[in-house]
Amino acid sequence: MDKRRPLNPGAIHLADEPPFHVGALEVRPATREVLRGGLVEILEPRVMQVLVALARADGRVISHDELIERAWGGQVVGEGSIHRVMSHLRRLETTLGAGCFSLETVVKVGYRLSALDAAPAEAELPTPTTTEAAERIAPKLDRRVMLGGVGAGLTALAFGAWRLGQGSAAPPAISGLAQGVISAGNEALLRGLPEDDEQAVAYFRRAIELAPRSADAWAGLALGYAQLLDFSVSEVEEANAARTREAARTALALDPGNADAETAMILIRPFFRNWLPVEAELRAALGRHAGNARLNTALGGLLVDAGRPRAAIPLLNQAIGQDARQYIAQSRLAFAEWSSGDILQAEQRMERTQRLWPRNPQAWLHRLHFLTLMGKASAALAMIADVEALPVAGPRESPLPLAMYAACATALASGTEVDRARAVELVARARANRVAASHEAAVYFGNFGRIDVAFDLLEQYYFGGGRPDNIRAAPSLLSRRSTRILFLPPAAPIRRDPRFETLLRKLGLEHYWRASGARPDYRG
Repeated sequence: MDKRRPLNPGAIHLADEPPFHVGALEVRPATREVLRGGLVEILEPRVMQVLVALARADGRVISHDELIERAWGGQVVGEGSIHRVMSHLRRLETTLGAGCFSLETVVKVGYRLSALDAAPAEAELPTPTTTEAAERIAPKLDRRVMLGGVGAGLTALAFGAWRLGQGSAAPPAISGLAQGVISAGNEALLRGLPEDDEQAVAYFRRAIELAPRSADAWAGLALGYAQLLDFSVSEVEEANAARTREAARTALALDPGNADAETAMILIRPFFRNWLPVEAELRAALGRHAGNARLNTALGGLLVDAGRPRAAIPLLNQAIGQDARQYIAQSRLAFAEWSSGDILQAEQRMERTQRLWPRNPQAWLHRLHFLTLMGKASAALAMIADVEALPVAGPRESPLPLAMYAACATALASGTEVDRARAVELVARARANRVAASHEAAVYFGNFGRIDVAFDLLEQYYFGGGRPDNIRAAPSLLSRRSTRILFLPPAAPIRRDPRFETLLRKLGLEHYWRASGARPDYRG
């Protein structure tokens, strides 16, 4: 007997599964590849096992128990694990598998996969001269390649582009295929999740292979790495900053006036504790590129973090007016409206943002925090109870502490000490398990009257430290820390405490306001 395999004979072993088609998709379980028209996507092993199980069912409903038997070998599996896998398959359904299959949830029974097109031929696909066609040629780069092993290759590509650019002032001709890949990369940058930024990096690297002298491809690559800095752990901050800088410099060598490359160079530094110099750089860049959407989004985000949401709103509105699909601009505008007191507009925007990006955990969490902290318990509890609409995990791939959110919504609505004590207990537990962010937990503790705990959490979040069993490292020069929560209406209990002014001085915000001649909105 093969001891490497589980004892369950019904479990799917990918190495033994032959290739098959689902509509126009070719599925190769042994290599975990899904192919269509030249585009290859590599699925996680569990996601591929579930896809094989659903395809084997040949259109019938497969129950939860049967799915667990086939894909998990009969192990005990939580609902969150199943939802995470189904979210991956739904994303595949709307991207590579568009028009090939549909995935249906049969409530309290299971799932069904239905093929929509029995013809596997590629002849019906568009010729590769459009953005849609270009999206089908994404290179087969896994997460380790995109985030950890591209330094030497990027340097070689940059050197090649520099050599090609010598002695030629005229912009190079870009093929329709390369332009399509660049367009696909820019589309991915709009969506705001780290996996989208990783996909954008893959698109732009492919575009550079096709057109090594394209400044737009190099600038897009720089933006992809710059946006990944918002999600980077400390171990890869320096590497992603170096990749951003290298790609942006190459773009600027090819096109000294490239706005995206300038934006990427500025965004290497976090807003946190760099408000004054970064604002100056962004305003200078906007002077050269008036109305640029990415620069407006960046400056608007900085002003929200610096307690000036009213000044941010027109910038973010202008960015969204150019393209409403920009998740980052929409999210920052919702917080600007919330901070400035336009509660109805903020609530409507957060609802629309969650609807437009239903699987984005940040969009879901932002709306839930808004409803909970603004006393709209019934709406918050309805979000938590809507299992099908839950994101698969938190922004950092942590499980969502749903019981904590429900307890907080109940406690803030009822105001009873029993409910508050239960909520405090669950927030503390979530913090100990690292599934609730320190700065968000601080706002909840402030509303529960635990001001000392709130300030301890803020101190740890912004400067490092903590208890021996839960010490947080001090932020590096590249670390991102959010200060916008300090200026939200629910943070009023924290702002009323005398320690808040000390916190602002330590953060450098008082210096920023004095040096810039600005006044934070919360001071009237």
